Formats: sequence, structure tokens, C-alpha cells
Amino acid sequence: MTRSTFEYEEERNDDLLRAFYERCQATPEALVSTIVSDTVRMPSERFYVSDERAARVVSALMQGRDYPKMLSTHREMYAEILRRVLLLRSEHPDWCVLQLVREVLRSPAPQFYLTPSSAYTIIQRHRHRRGRRKEEQMRQKASRMGRET
Repeated sequence: MTRSTFEYEEERNDDLLRAFYERCQATPEALVSTIVSDTVRMPSERFYVSDERAARVVSALMQGRDYPKMLSTHREMYAEILRRVLLLRSEHPDWCVLQLVREVLRSPAPQFYLTPSSAYTIIQRHRHRRGRRKEEQMRQKASRMGRET
């Protein structure tokens, strides 16, 4: 069985690791599980979902369809994307749903929309794959960002 990927996976993983190390820097005495839980609720650089998938889901939601088996984190994410699409549509009524979605997806997201267990798996896999050098670079970046705020 192969693991599915999507076009923003590496970007999301880097963003997640940056946020994780920022959180580690801010609360070094906290348990890893607490840090990971806090990390997934931190703002992310964008919504990490493909344009096409988001446009399909948003179009369906606009037509009143529901996704009863959708994960709650994904449901929250699509609700926020839909909310922003509807706001943007009032400014650009001539834009199609895909244009609106693309604009929204590239804006900062209020959180990562991952479960803590998914985030932990990503962090562990990413740390292992990237090795200690990349990890140290991420720690330094988080440290610099912490001093700037």
C-alpha cells in the first residue's frame, strides 16, 4: 500500500515543523503531546488542500450537500474556506468558484486542520527523513522568529 501525497505536502510539513519548534521554544518544559496539540491550533501559512479538491467540496457545500463521513478537522477547514469564499464572492461576483477558492487557499489559515496524532506522525516522519541538519535549521529559524516577536 502506498501513502497518498498531495502537491503541498512538503510545504505543509515544513510549516508544521516550523510551528512545532516555535512552540517548543516558547514552552520547553511542556510535554511533547501538549506541544503537538498546541501546534495544530497555531496559524498556518495557507490552507493545505489542492485547489481542485477544495473547489469541488465548496461547490457541493454551496449546493447544500453534506459530507457526513468527513473528518471533523476537514469539516472545520472547509467551513472556513466556504465562509471566506462567500465573503470574497461579494467583492468579485464575476469570479468562478475555482478562482475564489484559489485566492482563499493562499491566505493564512487559522490553524493546521490536523489531528494531534496526524501531526505527531508527520513531525516524526519528517524529522527522521530530513535528518538532524534540517532539524537544527528549523530550530534556529523558530528561535529567530521568537526573538522578533
